[in-house]
Amino acid sequence: MKIPVAPYLYPGPETVEHRGWSVRFADELVELPSEMKLWDYQSVIGLTFGIQIDRALLTRQCELGFDSELAVLAVASSTGTGIERKIVDIPIPLRDSYEITHEVDLESYDLGGRLTIETLVVVRRAVPLSELSPTEPGSILWRLRHSTHLEGIGGQFPTEAEDFALTRPTEAHAGWALKVDTSDLDALFNSSVRLTLNSGSSSVKSLLAGSQSQESKLLATMLDIDVTRQLVAAALSNEDIRRMEVDIDGTSIASVLRNLIFQLWPSKSPSVLYGWLRDSPERLETAIQSSRRFVP
Repeated sequence: MKIPVAPYLYPGPETVEHRGWSVRFADELVELPSEMKLWDYQSVIGLTFGIQIDRALLTRQCELGFDSELAVLAVASSTGTGIERKIVDIPIPLRDSYEITHEVDLESYDLGGRLTIETLVVVRRAVPLSELSPTEPGSILWRLRHSTHLEGIGGQFPTEAEDFALTRPTEAHAGWALKVDTSDLDALFNSSVRLTLNSGSSSVKSLLAGSQSQESKLLATMLDIDVTRQLVAAALSNEDIRRMEVDIDGTSIASVLRNLIFQLWPSKSPSVLYGWLRDSPERLETAIQSSRRFVP
C-alpha cells in the first residue's frame, strides 16, 4: 500500500493535542459514540471539541516564520448523502501556545449513514524559511478523524429526549413514549410520529450515549419491539390503511404504515393480520418479537 507523503515538512505529534469530540445528549456532554442509535434527520447535533496547539514548536519544525497565518478547521462528511461541510474555521493567534474549547451545532437534514468529522490544522498564509517549508494556502499540517454511525431506531422518525420526572411526573418511571397521529392519513410520516425518550432514566441515558453494554443492547431491542408493536397496531386498526396498496416510495403516514406491514409479513393480507390483532393478539405479539430478532 502506498502512503502519501506531503512535499513539505510536517510537525511532530507533540505539537497538537486534540481532546476529542463530545456530543450533547439531554444537556449532558458525552464522548462522541461509535453509533448514535436515536438520531433523526430533523435534529440538531450539538458538538464540542477541545484542542491545544504549540504554535512556536509547530512553526519551528515546519521551518515556517512565526508570523505565518494558521487555522483550525473541521469538516463534516456523510456517506449517506455524500455531503461535505466545513463546520469550524478558527484562526490561530500569534501566541506560543493556543488552547480552545469550541461548540458547534450540526444540522442533520442532509446527513445520514456514517458521519466523519475531520479536524485539521492548515496554513492560510505561509512565511517559508527553507525549500522544505509548506508554501501553499491550504497546506495541511495536521489532521485527525472521528466517526459515528447515524442510524438505528431514531433514524426512522423524529426522536427527542426529556426528563419525564419534570415533563410527565406521573410517568416518571417509563422509558419512552411514542405518539402516532393518524387523523390525517396524507400527512408526512415524519410529522405524524414522534418518539420521546426519558433522559431521567440512567438506562435510557446510557443508551443515548451509545453504550454497547448488554443492558443497553437489550433495552434497544425492547424499544425496537415496542415501537414496532405500536406502529403495527396503529396500521391494522385503521380500515383505510388496511385497504391501501403498497407504495414503497410513499412518505405519508398511511403509506409508511402500510409498507411496514408489508415488510414484516409480505405474504399475509392486512385483513388476516387484523384478525390476529382482534382475536389472537398473542400471535401478533410473538410474530413481532420474532421479526425483530428478540432472541438472536
